[in-house]
Amino acid sequence: MLVRDSDSAWLAHVSWNDVQYINKELCAKRNAFHGPTSDGYDETKERWEASYLLVMPLTRAIELCRMSHRRQPFCFYNGNTFVAIIRDVVRPLLRHLEHSVQDHALNAIGAYVAGTSSREVLREVIVESLT
Repeated sequence: MLVRDSDSAWLAHVSWNDVQYINKELCAKRNAFHGPTSDGYDETKERWEASYLLVMPLTRAIELCRMSHRRQPFCFYNGNTFVAIIRDVVRPLLRHLEHSVQDHALNAIGAYVAGTSSREVLREVIVESLT
């Protein structure tokens, strides 16, 4: 239980243009094609643009990243894109902890967003809000 699930505009600094840029950079580093998919791109973009400025619990921001990854808006590196976004959000909340604990929390949150870990593991990292 390393992070409090408080309300904030967690993703307000990440517009859809930023999401595209992150994906483009990840693709470029690995010589992969960067482009939208025909199935998931429009829906994911619409959902992101409707949500990213909202004040929400951290768990909802994490869930938005997970759902965005699952919709596969880009041809490659969807998981890496949305994991990078949420790690940048959470990292400042963990600065007071030892590096190994920070790494554990970031890995657990990233694994949840990528779909390789369960909600129960995520709950171990997130302290539920008392309000």
